[in-house]
This record gives sequence, C-alpha cells and structure tokens, in this order.
Amino acid sequence: MAKLIFQVGLLAFFISAVAFGLQDYPLFDVILRAFIVCVGVILISVVMVFVFAWAGNKPVASPAETPASDGLRAGGAHNGTAAHTTATEPAKAD
Repeated sequence: MAKLIFQVGLLAFFISAVAFGLQDYPLFDVILRAFIVCVGVILISVVMVFVFAWAGNKPVASPAETPASDGLRAGGAHNGTAAHTTATEPAKAD
C-alpha cells in the first residue's frame, strides 16, 4: 500500500511539474510547488487509507443479534421472551 501511495505522489509531482513549467515559473518555483503538491497528495492518500481502514473495522451486528422492531427475537419464531430479556428456563408450549 505504501508503494502505491508513493507512486501516486510521484505521478502528482511530475504532472504538476509539467503544469507549472508550462506557466513560465522559474525552475526553483516549479520544483518547490511540485514538491508541495506531491506531499499534499501523499498526505491526503494516507488519511483516506486510515479512514477507510478504520471504517472497515467496525463490527457489524448479525441479524440474529439485532432485536426486531416488535420486540421479538430476530431471525426465529416467537418463543415467549422479548429480545431484551434473557430466558433462564425454556419457554413452555401452550
């Protein structure tokens, strides 16, 4: 991943160097501005990778663990207990 981010930064450096060079800036200004663009692209890429990695690591509740809107256990038949309670004894059949 680091290699890809670095390559994208280098691509941004060379594209911006050409773009600034075509605008008749002095050579030092072209290199300095292109370097600033390169660092900015790399920093934004690293932040995006961290944000997506952080968002991807959040646990997702399975349907069996999520209570239904009517208070019954999700994913199964009604056994006489609400989703927010725990049954200590098996439900009696009527």
